[in-house]
Amino acid sequence: MDSLYDGDLFEAVKAAISQLQGAYAIAVFCKDEPHRLIGARAGSPLILGVGQGGTEHFLASDAMALAGVTDQIVYLEEGDVVDLQLGKYWLVDKAHKPLTPAQRPVKTVLAHSGAAELGP
Repeated sequence: MDSLYDGDLFEAVKAAISQLQGAYAIAVFCKDEPHRLIGARAGSPLILGVGQGGTEHFLASDAMALAGVTDQIVYLEEGDVVDLQLGKYWLVDKAHKPLTPAQRPVKTVLAHSGAAELGP
């Protein structure tokens, strides 16, 4: 990935995932762009959590991982890439076409941190 980075993390991740095979859900950040996080998925789950007031965002493997943090979830679909920056985010599909909010709506998930228990 480092060899693909030329000042734009989002473009570097899009170039890198075109070379990947198999299932993945990744989150990528770079010291040169400390207020940016890029997520991508293929074959493995990845969700975007939208914090209160839309000022903070999270990436996780499922909604339960964000229980107690946010109940506002965007389910990413196969091949989606998300660009998170301070207070905003953008989504593109597997063809790298920008998505409108209606195409990946924010959904309210009723889950709480005590809803799931781990085994012994």
